[in-house]
Amino acid sequence: MVFAFRCLPSNKIAAANGRGRLRLHRREILDRHRLRWMLAVRARGCALSFGGCGPMSRRWLKLIAVVSCIFVVFVHLLFDLTRNIQEQYALREVLHLEEARREAHLSDVRQAANILRHVSAKGPAAKQSKGSSLDQICSLQQSNVINDIIAYLRDKSGEDLGPIPEPWIDKYATKH
Repeated sequence: MVFAFRCLPSNKIAAANGRGRLRLHRREILDRHRLRWMLAVRARGCALSFGGCGPMSRRWLKLIAVVSCIFVVFVHLLFDLTRNIQEQYALREVLHLEEARREAHLSDVRQAANILRHVSAKGPAAKQSKGSSLDQICSLQQSNVINDIIAYLRDKSGEDLGPIPEPWIDKYATKH
């Protein structure tokens, strides 16, 4: 049952056709309608405190459910996209370090020292979360390439300047 409220210009509702009916204040009529509405809601078995089970509240519930689902999907896709970007960056970084290792093994001592400077000057990956597994993979690959280039320089030059890249760079790399 749907109840409609009429807004009249006067504060009292007059009796129809003047047949001696009682005049009721607008507040009393609204209280009656509110009571009927509450009884109708209880009869349907609904206990929602923000509007009952009318068609309007069902629409709001559906809207809230749809918006919540869209939000959850959006957040999931955002995290998935971020993870894919980090994985692609890590793969590109590892491939770049492998290319540097290959170039160093195919070059002379001076060029290998320049490549060692370039590889060792790279700091932690900016697009990786610090301490994440992808960051650790990139750091491990970087340290392996540095050790391989130092071993190559040690083999080619016949000298041993230690496992740290700076002495090799200072002695053999071109100065800028």
